[in-house]
Amino acid sequence: MMSAYPIEKDSRSSNRERTVRLRDNNVLDEWVEVAVHIEAELSLVQLCQDGEQKMLYSEDIGAVLEAAMDSDGSALWCEKYSKLLIPSTRPGAGNRFFSLRRMLNDDGGPRDCS
Repeated sequence: MMSAYPIEKDSRSSNRERTVRLRDNNVLDEWVEVAVHIEAELSLVQLCQDGEQKMLYSEDIGAVLEAAMDSDGSALWCEKYSKLLIPSTRPGAGNRFFSLRRMLNDDGGPRDCS
């Protein structure tokens, strides 16, 4: 039976090559610890890491604020997917993920976190 989709033949050499490619740091997600400050009236989330800040917008700022109140003020940020993970300190509450968007006038450069 022929497939309309290209398939990769199973051989030990191609599996080895695939494994090496997956170890490339550009492919893997990188989560960094950040401090979170929320401006609920403006739907803005400020992330601070090593003295630098990022200003981001959330469409669900109420849920971000609620999750931040259940946390110790820290969170994890994935730049690749623009995802914020806020772990809860309350037993059984779990962790919450949020999609954040960069502000239009934000060039992505570092800013002082004061």
